Amino acid sequence: MVLYLISTWEDKVRYKERLVVIGYGVSTLGCFLYLFTITQLMLLITQVVLGVGVALVSPAFDALYAHFVKTKEEALDWGAWEAMGTWWRLCLQYLGAWL
Repeated sequence: MVLYLISTWEDKVRYKERLVVIGYGVSTLGCFLYLFTITQLMLLITQVVLGVGVALVSPAFDALYAHFVKTKEEALDWGAWEAMGTWWRLCLQYLGAWL
């Protein structure tokens, strides 16, 4: 729900690059909050901050990516992007299992 609300607001913002930077900053703050999480309430607050960070980054990043996709190769570019995300998740899962 928050993702939808923020994405409707982001359509009106001129510089989507700034939203990507702000969203990654909010996500970094959320990751930093894990260091100070000792109660369930603090964990809930941390998860909300991380969710807002993702809600800021995701639509703005996708809009920027779609803006720079080659007209004749839309399916190839989007497929490569999605495959890259899947590949990294797979590599990190194997790294986590190995550690």
